[in-house]
Amino acid sequence: MYHGVWREEPGVCILERGREYGLRELTPMRFRNLLDRRTIFLVDGLGAVISALSLGVVLPAFQPLIGMPLAVLHFLAALAAGFSVYSLSVFRFADHSKPLWLRLIITANLFYCVLSLTLIINYYAQLTALGLSYFLLEKVIVLGIVGLEWRILKYDTL
Repeated sequence: MYHGVWREEPGVCILERGREYGLRELTPMRFRNLLDRRTIFLVDGLGAVISALSLGVVLPAFQPLIGMPLAVLHFLAALAAGFSVYSLSVFRFADHSKPLWLRLIITANLFYCVLSLTLIINYYAQLTALGLSYFLLEKVIVLGIVGLEWRILKYDTL
């Protein structure tokens, strides 16, 4: 688990488990070590905010270029907004030593992916290449976050 701090000095460094790393030395493996049972909820919540804004504001403005019906976009945006409220609330207020919170958001994210893929299949004929690309890329990102959450749930010992 990460116990370091960001230092505000020229050439910002990260202190991780007693060793300082320059930002250029911050590899993806070391970045994953910065995530723990608390900060993963911040990452998940901010990602859900971005999804909610994309699905609720940006994509509806370009709906003819995307192809997904407005009602579906707004429904998915509402789900993402709900997930962001949950994740950010857990980040701020919950007891992070209980794995229940992490299991719930993993389940919710997987449900969101299955639901989205079902909607992609149902509206495939209406989707444009840009719309299909957006939704598939979003699923890859969400599943990547689920993978990080699962790793933290399985290996992080508090």
